[in-house]
Amino acid sequence: MTWFRWYAGTATDPKFMVVARLAGQNVAAVVAVWAMLLERASDVSERDETQCNAGKRGFVSGFDCEAADAVLGLEDGASEAIMRAMEKKGLLTGGKVTNWEKRQPKREDSSTERVRRFREKKKYETQCNAGKREETPEESRVDNININSKAESINELSSNTFSASGDAVEAQVVLKGKKKVLRGKRAETFERFWEAFAYKKDKAQAIDAWAAIPVLTDALVDTICRAAAKEAGRRPELKAEGRTPIYAQGWLNGRRWEDEDETAESEWGFRLV
Repeated sequence: MTWFRWYAGTATDPKFMVVARLAGQNVAAVVAVWAMLLERASDVSERDETQCNAGKRGFVSGFDCEAADAVLGLEDGASEAIMRAMEKKGLLTGGKVTNWEKRQPKREDSSTERVRRFREKKKYETQCNAGKREETPEESRVDNININSKAESINELSSNTFSASGDAVEAQVVLKGKKKVLRGKRAETFERFWEAFAYKKDKAQAIDAWAAIPVLTDALVDTICRAAAKEAGRRPELKAEGRTPIYAQGWLNGRRWEDEDETAESEWGFRLV
């Protein structure tokens, strides 16, 4: 088995958010493709020995984007678009994972040494916990109530939307477990977009993309809905050509309404580069 290092925080790395926007895909798809690319870069056993990079780790030559789309359940061309976006952001260079040798140094420690360190760590943790009194069920219940109350407050506070003037308005995006729920005007404007886009696939992911728009003014909603209606009008032609229409989530993440109206940038308030 070939091992490679996976760094904590990779799944929430802002670079992948930018790649997702450039590719018109969600962050989960980007992270999944990145994991497959790392596996490809790490495993040299199946490489064509006639290639110049045969036997060298770090290269992703021969990566099958079409197969990746099928395995991950992505729309056709999604993996290829993600790879192009990664090249643009410098994650891939010349068919190779950038800084592979720096981020994936050769392991020199044996399994015996790893086991020894693990046992020492567990022994230390056992000694540190010695003498600590276990919480009573009542104490544990009170702590959980306090933690949950704080978490709910943080979720609602961090999900506030703001008007064009910068004044805070009611929390319109809240978290229930891992699910985003829209409220108030944020919910009303989403339904308006959903009807205009008229391609009702993966609504939950589309809601997540709508919730991720930091500032929604009436003018921006009008711009998005006009562009969504135009996308819906082009869809029959795409299907007639045998092409797969883009889902609402990918369309929103890619800010595709800007293809129709360049003034949307000023409504958005900033542009990722």
